[in-house]
Order: sequence, then structure tokens, then C-alpha cells
Amino acid sequence: PLLDGASEYLPAARIDRDKIRKDLGAEVAFLEKKGTEQYEKGEYRECIATLNRLLLIDPNNKTARIYLPRAAKRLEALEKLR
Repeated sequence: PLLDGASEYLPAARIDRDKIRKDLGAEVAFLEKKGTEQYEKGEYRECIATLNRLLLIDPNNKTARIYLPRAAKRLEALEKLR
């Protein structure tokens, strides 16, 4: 997140951000799978953490964009029941 903000003003920060995202790109499929499995198991808090990490690597990830709001709504509903 810091590099995203700095990249607007510093080209070097943009280069560093893109390099880090490229290096971590191999984790995208793993995090997608892990996040969806956590969602299916009802582990919403863990799912949210996993998908937020995924969005740091791939901000436009479709899986995270779909499952993250769903997990947040389910977690909120469960917390209201407690």
C-alpha cells in the first residue's frame, strides 16, 4: 500500500511495486484457492485476511473481488447472531 501511494510521485516506487507484484505473482493461484476453501469451510475471518493479501499482489483479482464482500457479509451476520 505504501508503494501504491508513493508510485504517484516517485517512478522508482512504481518500479519497485511492480517488481514485488511480479515476484509474488506465483502466489496468486495459491491464495485464490486458499481463500475460496476458507470461504467454503465458513472460515470467514481467515478468508478475508487471505483475500486482502491477494489484493495487495493483484488489485484487480476477480476471485477476491467476488468472495471478499461475501465473506465480510457472512462474518457480519454471524457476529450479529452472537
